[in-house]
Amino acid sequence: MANSTRSITPELKSSGTLMRLTAAPIDKNLHEASHATRAENATQSYIDRVRNYIPLEVIAFFIFCNAMIDNGEEPQLLWSGNASPDDYVAVATVLVSIAGVVIYVKTAADQAGTGTWILHAVVSTMAFLVWAYAIGAEALPVLGIPQVASVSGLLLGSFTLFSGLVVPVKKEPAAPA
Repeated sequence: MANSTRSITPELKSSGTLMRLTAAPIDKNLHEASHATRAENATQSYIDRVRNYIPLEVIAFFIFCNAMIDNGEEPQLLWSGNASPDDYVAVATVLVSIAGVVIYVKTAADQAGTGTWILHAVVSTMAFLVWAYAIGAEALPVLGIPQVASVSGLLLGSFTLFSGLVVPVKKEPAAPA
């Protein structure tokens, strides 16, 4: 189940945007840089955010359900009227996984008390969809989406590289007058 270590820690700002982009710490010892950065401003390092944005538990659930779908028949477009029960299960697996991402992220944010779960849920949902595409979701042909290996590799690498740059920002509570 979700825990506070899987939540994205926001930065505190008095005003401004809901998120900011940051650079990854470059240091010979990334572990020490991670702890130093966290101690300075109570935010997570780039690597911590990448790890927490990618919903491993939901991806594991998706891989399990996706593998159960029988590939014996040619998948039919969902709206063609000829879709098999496996075709519906393939699409349902994606939808249940998306709901699982949102519930997991909300639970982790509530336990951590961060209050910035919406941006985390959006980025994590995008991460799940990229991984589902790269894994070869059985729902892709049912929805008429072709899978191209080079595109899935580019999406997966790019998302993993850049997702850690997104840092949620939480406004500081207003000081009493």
